Amino acid sequence: MLILNVIFIVVVIKPNNGIHNNLFTLTGFNNHYLQIISVCTSFTLSPIIDELFFRGLVISFLEKTRNSEFAIIFSAIIFGISHSLFNIIFLSFYIIVGILLGLAREKTNGIIAPIILRSMWDVFIVLMMWIY
Repeated sequence: MLILNVIFIVVVIKPNNGIHNNLFTLTGFNNHYLQIISVCTSFTLSPIIDELFFRGLVISFLEKTRNSEFAIIFSAIIFGISHSLFNIIFLSFYIIVGILLGLAREKTNGIIAPIILRSMWDVFIVLMMWIY
């Protein structure tokens, strides 16, 4: 996921554009306070809510009627669409991340690992934007 994160930042963010401009690209907010709030919630609330829904509810529901591979891929596609706003670059990255998070849920048989991985993904994105 770390390598995928670096590729994501290199493709999406312009180098030396400044952290606030890069945060605008990522969050859509021009106001610095809204950018900070958006980043803070992406470290805490967003991973918990997203993972409980996509890896908890959606995968659990689909596994009752389908196999786990279908459930992981379907949940990853929905995850990608909901995070990409139909930007093809964002869509492809978030589908891959959704598959990796689904596999983490499957391997650990729980939701804590995907929540932690998702939080780390968000932290790495902000750190990479700051560095890049």
